[in-house]
Amino acid sequence: AKRRATAGPLAVRGAAAVAGGYTFIKMARYCLMFWLPFFLSKYCGFSPPAAASVATAFDVGGAAGNLAAGVLCDRLYGGRMMLASLHLSFATAAGFLAWAVLCAASVEGSPPVLLHVAAITFIGFCIAGPDGILGGGASRALVDYDPRHAGDRTLYAAVSGMVNGCGSIGALLQGLVTSQLVAVVGWAGLFVALAAATLATSVVLLPAVAVERKALRREAKGGD
Repeated sequence: AKRRATAGPLAVRGAAAVAGGYTFIKMARYCLMFWLPFFLSKYCGFSPPAAASVATAFDVGGAAGNLAAGVLCDRLYGGRMMLASLHLSFATAAGFLAWAVLCAASVEGSPPVLLHVAAITFIGFCIAGPDGILGGGASRALVDYDPRHAGDRTLYAAVSGMVNGCGSIGALLQGLVTSQLVAVVGWAGLFVALAAATLATSVVLLPAVAVERKALRREAKGGD
């Protein structure tokens, strides 16, 4: 018997949306991972060792955010991981926008340090969920949501590879544009750009959310 040819990852409904959203999320997250110590040193006036230590607030928030995202998806969202990612991306965008306002309103060299640390922790908390979900379980879920491809193990790997490859592109892009953005529009402008990127994630994810909603409704009807 002839084996049916495996479809490409773009044939899976919602996969392109997740790949696009993950590109923006990785761009924003890697930007902070690489540039936070420099920001804390140059803008907030920390010594380089202190700046490196304070920057770990982003990782602390991220660790808590990963745990919280799993609980939220299970208990509050009923397994709707795409919808949870959309809402957390929107919350991340709001955090970046508030941080931009804080930077615009404060004086370089003597800013309200605790508020900056709070912003870093909050953004780390919110962005970790979409990062973990979109780069992890979302790929397999989308394949299983699509009745044409459910259970196709080859597609699990193909979709995951495409999504994570797009995330790597986002990580590379931030390295090319971050320094130029800071030089032209300052730190407040950079955070506005990151707010736009994470807001774009929320918008781009809408097709994947629709696929998820339709699939879960179909499963619920089948279980009745």
